[in-house]
Amino acid sequence: MYYKFNFLKELPLLRILVVFIVGLLIGKQGINLKIEILACCILLYIVILLSKALLTYKNLPKKSKQLSIASYALLFLLGIIYLPFKESVYTKKHYSNVVVINNTHIYKLKIEEPPKEKSNSVQLKASILQVLESNKSIKTQGEIIVYLEKNENASALKYGDILTVKCKLQEFEAPKNPNEFSFKNYQALQEIYHTTYVSSENWKLESANAKNYIKDQIFKIQNT
Repeated sequence: MYYKFNFLKELPLLRILVVFIVGLLIGKQGINLKIEILACCILLYIVILLSKALLTYKNLPKKSKQLSIASYALLFLLGIIYLPFKESVYTKKHYSNVVVINNTHIYKLKIEEPPKEKSNSVQLKASILQVLESNKSIKTQGEIIVYLEKNENASALKYGDILTVKCKLQEFEAPKNPNEFSFKNYQALQEIYHTTYVSSENWKLESANAKNYIKDQIFKIQNT
């Protein structure tokens, strides 16, 4: 086993690339914003440590191992936070920068978490893959909360299913009382800003089980 990975010592650029890619793969799974904030804090701390170490260059050889570990940690965290930032509301591909929110559009959605059944609806956390227009489709990104009219078909939906829905997006309602829990602010922390209710005749299942293996295993563990 030692000889299999010994070549990494001779290829420092490859080591750097491997660490960054691992971070990218974890970040791609969609991590909670609190974890992103924690990652940023740790990132800042590592930058400070690296700066101090570089300033005291006389002791640099003695600290080479620690600097290597800190550098790899820095790259790993950069990989984690890169994709969530790239896919945020500030990008041109975010659906809110493509459509007029108050108008009715046809969207292609992917269910990102196991659906939650409510008394009269089925709640979905879904990413908007495309906006479908009469003569073209526009690839987009960003997540929304969808409430489907409850029936047998809606209750049968699973994580990873792809849907086409016709709906009008709207912002979450702000709390009416100052001290009331703000579902709007809570969703904003997850970078989710809009919701919609879709009646049974305005959606259809396009394909099933477009799952991500890692996320699927996480959901299975959570449900056990």
